[in-house]
Amino acid sequence: MDKIVIIVGFARCGVTLVNRYLASDKKLVCLAEINSRYKCPTEPNTVKGQLDKWYGTSIKEGSTIEELKSALEFCSSSGKTLLVRDWSFGSFVPLKYNNFNPARTLNTIDDIKTQLGVEVNVMAIVRNPIDVWLSMNNSVKTFHDKKLEGYRSFVDEILQREIPLFKYEDFCKNKDQVLAGIYAIIGKDMPSNLTLSSNVIGDINYPTSSRGASENNVRMLDRRSFAEEELSFMKDNTCINDILSKLSYVEHI
Repeated sequence: MDKIVIIVGFARCGVTLVNRYLASDKKLVCLAEINSRYKCPTEPNTVKGQLDKWYGTSIKEGSTIEELKSALEFCSSSGKTLLVRDWSFGSFVPLKYNNFNPARTLNTIDDIKTQLGVEVNVMAIVRNPIDVWLSMNNSVKTFHDKKLEGYRSFVDEILQREIPLFKYEDFCKNKDQVLAGIYAIIGKDMPSNLTLSSNVIGDINYPTSSRGASENNVRMLDRRSFAEEELSFMKDNTCINDILSKLSYVEHI
């Protein structure tokens, strides 16, 4: 039976980095920031566009689900596994790209299951919400989830669905161990020569918005510095402590 692997993850959680490693595996066809209902502004932002630019494969233009079906047919004919990095941010945070009315659920998973009727293996990448907040606060992009209410809803969703999750911090500490866990979900043997692919795009298109974009390997970066007023805001106006507890991080603010 055909299978699609989906990685869900919130903004600034290191999902781009993980997906770039996976994209160096020739047995996988990796798509980035694809959502069944909303288009991420980072281009190419369609299945067709990514297959054409990254894999030299032309498919017929259609809805995201229709294009995913064509991508799956391409993978089946070439003995590859289709891996979709979901644009989960667009499903949980009000943005102009979702008419400020997000689904507030992992709609890509459900739409693929119901409309394509294929097996779906899912995993989630999460990160300490303190660092998520600091990263977005220092980004060149607009900070759309200032209270991290969208991130909390995302966390609630993956926990309710019992989706296997991997922490970005663990990936930085022991990349190979986390990748081995990811490959167990993919259902393939892990190659020994995974590297950072230059195909998969994301925040690497905005080099000043992510400190990790310029790194050539995985390492734990020091926490960004913050002012007292930023700490007060995080304490008094965000969902950070709730998320820390839900994800079993040992610290709090």
